[in-house]
Amino acid sequence: MGFFTKKKIEDDFISEINLDLNTFQYIHTEKNKSGSEFKVYRKTLSELQFGIFSIIEIYQFNDGSKNVFLTSDINNTNYDLLKLIVNRLVNKYGSDFLGSGILDEEEIDNIAINNFWSGRTWDKVSPVISIDGIDEEFFRLSILGLN
Repeated sequence: MGFFTKKKIEDDFISEINLDLNTFQYIHTEKNKSGSEFKVYRKTLSELQFGIFSIIEIYQFNDGSKNVFLTSDINNTNYDLLKLIVNRLVNKYGSDFLGSGILDEEEIDNIAINNFWSGRTWDKVSPVISIDGIDEEFFRLSILGLN
């Protein structure tokens, strides 16, 4: 494995998410800062993904790669399920890029009190996976560069 090679994720975790674009609503087409076009698709789930996430957005790029975002309401999240998801990712991929490991009760208490969480990011794997709190309103699980 080369110095800059990322570990490719072969995981049932991602396969648990229904990413069939035929089940999503096309929203619009955008361009990112580098000028690459991507299509935005969204689906509101009738059953929560992983018991937490209610919305899935997919940004599909012209090369076929995708960025996937799962979102949940921070005030209606079951923290035990959040802990299970984070700890499942830690068990699979190890500590994140900052060395943060399992999500413990002290960190959960801090999230509940502050409605903020910097989360975890695994950037040495492909696709890049992160889970964090966004704008004091949502938790977001991001899967970037999915082929």
